[in-house]
Amino acid sequence: MAFGRVLPRAVIALVLLAVPASCSEEQARETQDVPDAATPPVPLSPAVEDASVDAPEDSPRLEVSCAVTPCVRDLSASWSESFCALLDDGRVSCWGRNASGELGRDGGTWSATAAPVDGIAGAVALDRTCAVVDGGSVSCWGPAVAPSNGEGSLPAVRSIRMGDGLGCAVLTDGKVTCWGKNGLDGVLAYADAGPDEDVPPTTIPLDGPVDEIAIAHGTILNPGCPWCPPINAHAIIARRASGEVVSWGLSPLIGRATEQKPDPRPSRIAVDRADHVFGGYGGCVLAQGSLRCWGDGRDDSGGDLRPLPVALVPRAVHVALGDFGDGHFGRGCAVTPKGAVYCWGRNDYGQAGDGTQVFRDLPVMVSNLSEPIVRVEATAGTTCALSVSGRVYCWGDDGFGQRGQKTPFTTDPSPLPVEFP
Repeated sequence: MAFGRVLPRAVIALVLLAVPASCSEEQARETQDVPDAATPPVPLSPAVEDASVDAPEDSPRLEVSCAVTPCVRDLSASWSESFCALLDDGRVSCWGRNASGELGRDGGTWSATAAPVDGIAGAVALDRTCAVVDGGSVSCWGPAVAPSNGEGSLPAVRSIRMGDGLGCAVLTDGKVTCWGKNGLDGVLAYADAGPDEDVPPTTIPLDGPVDEIAIAHGTILNPGCPWCPPINAHAIIARRASGEVVSWGLSPLIGRATEQKPDPRPSRIAVDRADHVFGGYGGCVLAQGSLRCWGDGRDDSGGDLRPLPVALVPRAVHVALGDFGDGHFGRGCAVTPKGAVYCWGRNDYGQAGDGTQVFRDLPVMVSNLSEPIVRVEATAGTTCALSVSGRVYCWGDDGFGQRGQKTPFTTDPSPLPVEFP
């Protein structure tokens, strides 16, 4: 299997293959007038000046205090250029691109209005376009593949993670179950499914309970059709309460050495005492405050791509790896214990948040944030962040209204609050 080329390892900005957007979509997008490289970035507000270098390892993680109404409790980048927010009343509101029903309502191909998803109430957890509702059941909309409601349906769920054509859940008893279409990545091969066969919710054979999972995404060339568009691939990352991390799926997304490509057997990643695992277009592990990431991009003669530190991020509590959209370079953002945000990689729409449009090989601190941040989410062109007050701020591209402004297609490079009805 051939993979796209990568940037130098120290950079950790992922280089991925991509399918270009259609001409009609490109013509519909508004040109973003973000300052060029000669414009100096605006200093970070004193309210979120970062002091994470001096933060002890056991520093408490910032939490949402709900100082505003409505209050956002959780935030997720859905699919393409859209976002969804879990509100404190159990509703889910989405905004941005709506090419495949990502917004969960009628309303055209995009909307800048953060409006509720039809039929979702009592939600307690969120990932992309699926929600765990009170009682542990799962509801999905748009392109997400929901678990079946008949034979093989899920027991009570604690959290979910969604990939392209598949999903996985951590159950309340710590078991992990996955479902969806068995692809070339081998993440569902344990179910003895053939290629392109649909797999009902099936328990993963793991040794002991799991606290948290993540799904790493990438693309591979179709081995039976080299001239065809790339196809999606995945790896599943699971963290036990002990801090041990295991993975299975396609190398290099699994973040460890293996001779099997794909490798369907959950095996250990060389990281000790992990606190959190994250997916996206690549994978990351937070271990004792240190952020280590890996990603797509190795050809089958080059081995694996193992977790390596992300430079210049002093400490971290949350990370998001954005997709590659219609370009070839990945990107990422991280939140520090004191609520500052650092971003790296693609920056053609100002999505790195430093006031320029210069590709960032190394992380830069986001400027003009008015309050500390708890969580960050990233698409190819846009970044949104959840603050301690329960507000959501977005910066970068707004060609599909994904910054959630009453007047869409904004060219203001600063993080702007999403306006919830």
